[in-house]
Amino acid sequence: LSRNRLSEIPVEACHFVSLESLNLYQNCIRYIPEAVLNLQALTFLNISRNQLSTLPVHLCNLPLKVLIASNNKLVSLPEEIGHLRHLTELDVSCNEIQTVPSQIGNLEALRDFNVRRNHLIRLPEELAEVPLIRLDFSCNKVTAIPVCYRNLRHLQVITLENNPLQSPPAQICIKGKIHIFKYLNIQACKIAPDLPDFERRPLGFGSHEELYSGRPYGALDSGFNSVDSGDKRWSGNEGSPVKPIAVRGFQKTEDMKRYSHQNRVPVEPSSVLSLPPSHNRLSHSDLELHQRREQLVECTRREAQLAALQYEEEKIRTKQIQRDAVLDFV
Repeated sequence: LSRNRLSEIPVEACHFVSLESLNLYQNCIRYIPEAVLNLQALTFLNISRNQLSTLPVHLCNLPLKVLIASNNKLVSLPEEIGHLRHLTELDVSCNEIQTVPSQIGNLEALRDFNVRRNHLIRLPEELAEVPLIRLDFSCNKVTAIPVCYRNLRHLQVITLENNPLQSPPAQICIKGKIHIFKYLNIQACKIAPDLPDFERRPLGFGSHEELYSGRPYGALDSGFNSVDSGDKRWSGNEGSPVKPIAVRGFQKTEDMKRYSHQNRVPVEPSSVLSLPPSHNRLSHSDLELHQRREQLVECTRREAQLAALQYEEEKIRTKQIQRDAVLDFV
């Protein structure tokens, strides 16, 4: 019945009890009769571009899934809007709505809410409890997005231009949805700084970030230059008889030598076997015995240092073998 000059819904249309879709687009309708309650199979109703000043309460008792009431003269929505439990799409754009009732939080099936070009000053916090996918509140007078909107995990599209937004600021809003929700997460942490970490961590909201929750954003683990790169990932392809040894980084042999030289503790003969004062007058054979012991300890220490240096060099060579095998494989 669209594009006519109807001033009200024809009574005959209210007798079609099996009617599922009714299109009254672009008429002159000012009033919807209560007889519309007979249409208990109606799921789609388009009453846009008419002259409705209020949304009749009895519309909220229909099993509607889609309600389009844009381009009218609505100044508010009835509290009974929360009765539309099956509603998935609500379009009340291009009206004169100043407030949205809190009962909109009862619309547990709502996926698309369009309140564009109205006179809204604030957004209802209860909307955060709705599984919205698309939200359009552009061309209003909204100054702040409630922090609780970070709970809109299914939201994919948010349109908010032409609002005097201060929170988030404009430079955040123009960057898009991801930056908006990061800002809301940060604000939530500031509001409740004493919450435990698991309560204050940022929430996902249906974006690609959730795919990389276990690693830095966009990072791909190539298996190269990591601790277990040789042992677990390439051991079957390198073809080297040497068992891979995990090292933390590549270092040159000169660096190893310099490190071992700088950290070497000088060993004085007196620090190895210090003699008490009562033994100052020892025989010549006893002194020779002590000297031989000191020489033996010094020799053992040097051998240990040499073995450690050889071990580090072997690790470097093994790492180089692994690296060459990985490059050959790639």
